[in-house]
Amino acid sequence: MGNAMQFLARMCLAAAIAAVALGCGSGKTDRGKTDKNARKYPLDKVWTSDEIAADPEGYMVWAGARIDDQVYERTRRFHAVQNHLQKIRERQETLKTRLGQFRNVQMRMEQAVRRAEDEDRWPASMGGKQFTRDEVRDIVRQAKQYVQDNQPLVDAYDKAVARAEAAAESLQRDLSRLAQYRERLELDLGNIRLKEGLDQVDLLRKKEQEIASFTKTLGTMADDSLGESLPDEKQPTAVLNGLIQ
Repeated sequence: MGNAMQFLARMCLAAAIAAVALGCGSGKTDRGKTDKNARKYPLDKVWTSDEIAADPEGYMVWAGARIDDQVYERTRRFHAVQNHLQKIRERQETLKTRLGQFRNVQMRMEQAVRRAEDEDRWPASMGGKQFTRDEVRDIVRQAKQYVQDNQPLVDAYDKAVARAEAAAESLQRDLSRLAQYRERLELDLGNIRLKEGLDQVDLLRKKEQEIASFTKTLGTMADDSLGESLPDEKQPTAVLNGLIQ
């Protein structure tokens, strides 16, 4: 429970970071909403030194819009992962509850058998109902079979939750770094507006290399974990299901 609460707190923090990152700077605050300079250039544009020197402010605004685009994509992905994780956990908890119920049926039936044999009194009684020796044996067998059949699903849920949590934490780290980097871009834009000539061009060239290097360090955003298929629950028999109603 403690780990789950810590993870939830981290996810809430990441959502706040995403909101701040989306709102900072003069670039886009939502996809399609960029300022005049950012709209002049496509996000996949490859800049030459001459082009940067000719429009240094346009280049920096474009760089900010590029960072904002990554924030947008990671925020969208983060929310999708959160929703996916919530659905998996709900199904996981439902399965755990049902497994516990049928393990309890098995345990109570085995206790009823021991009482009946100790007292040499059949049929055995459980929950106000009576069962023959064969019925008890069959119910115990069915309960064991249900638990055994659904063990692969238990394992699959555990792995799916771990993958989704890892994806969310990776996106959280990226969003935090993007927010910090966006602030740095704003400061650099102010400095570039104060500089002229070769010093300005050299600074912009270094910034271009820095942006390219930073982008490579961001985590990948494969959608595999959201499209994974989980096995269906193996349903209990009607007799077994009737004992937990």
